[in-house]
Amino acid sequence: MAGGASTKDPTVNPMKFIALWIWNMSKYTDADQIKYNYKVKNTFEGLSKIQKGSSQSSASIRIYCDNDSRWKLADDRPNTPEALQNAKQPIQEQFWVDSANGMRQKGIRYCQAKASDPNGPVAGLDIMAVTYRSPDDPKDDYDKTMLRPRDVITICDIILTKDMFLTIGGIAAKSKLAGLEVDLFQSVVSFKMLHELTHCRPWMTKDIAPAYGWKNITKNPQPFLNAENYGQLPLEVPIHQADASSRTAFYGLFSALIDNKYNLAGGSSDANSGLLEKL
Repeated sequence: MAGGASTKDPTVNPMKFIALWIWNMSKYTDADQIKYNYKVKNTFEGLSKIQKGSSQSSASIRIYCDNDSRWKLADDRPNTPEALQNAKQPIQEQFWVDSANGMRQKGIRYCQAKASDPNGPVAGLDIMAVTYRSPDDPKDDYDKTMLRPRDVITICDIILTKDMFLTIGGIAAKSKLAGLEVDLFQSVVSFKMLHELTHCRPWMTKDIAPAYGWKNITKNPQPFLNAENYGQLPLEVPIHQADASSRTAFYGLFSALIDNKYNLAGGSSDANSGLLEKL
């Protein structure tokens, strides 16, 4: 990922050009660029080794398309006064249980949240996918008999409906990509899946506000560090401890776009806006 003309010209080495924008690589020395390139490569190599398990009980990553319907209100203890019963509490104070995966959480089921709900997990946004993780500390685990660790992804109905279900090939077939903004592809199911997989262990990326959208993920002056959330981290902080989920998803997306002969526009203003151009 060393500097030079090849990283500034999208036609010479497209993925290096993309990395410049996604991880602000140009602000680092050549040696650090090589180091961070290694971390990005390791992340994608790890993701590529995910394999289908033989059973749910042996799977550390589990994927559902049930719109979080498996989550049920937690039962009350015997003789709980009516005013304190779980179902009587405000929705953000209710406890929910996913018995199939041994998880318990407080608050609304994410796929059930609405953008208009001020008490929703992300006000103003419809949730397209979500990852639930078993607690890091075994003694906090709701079901201590299950495999540890375990991460559970739900792909929400909103991107599985007829009008919203999008693929890169489908978009390419319906429109001229040149001049369109890359943010259009955030509803592509494979984009969301890659985003959610990076939340799983061992990568454990986080969504650090502002977490979504091309302009938000490229304007962070310290993409590998985040002092506000993690304290004063050393430069050697692993990529999976930064706000890397959306960055990783965009990087994977561009790999597919380049295969389809489209890339980020070469001009600084156009690239900053996330515009695409034909290779």
